[in-house]
Amino acid sequence: MAIDFALMQDGHVQGLAVRAASAEPALDRPAYASMAATDLFRLLPGEFTGPYLRLRSLVSYNPDEADLEIAGNRGGSSPGIDWPENHKNLSRRL
Repeated sequence: MAIDFALMQDGHVQGLAVRAASAEPALDRPAYASMAATDLFRLLPGEFTGPYLRLRSLVSYNPDEADLEIAGNRGGSSPGIDWPENHKNLSRRL
């Protein structure tokens, strides 16, 4: 599933839109609702002069090793992301 949204200067989410739905609407609805209710974002930096930042969030349900590939890095490793030591086993436990 892919959700587009705007991150406003004050850090709140606005303009949520499902860009690509999965085959499981029962999972898509709570994913969308969690994005709508999020308050995890901080204020945009003062140097950012636009009114908002347009973003896309990709949601994977029960990802396998291939789904965890991010920006060409295998195994879910990506610069700037602190993955838990056992990240490869997380989906098996969920």
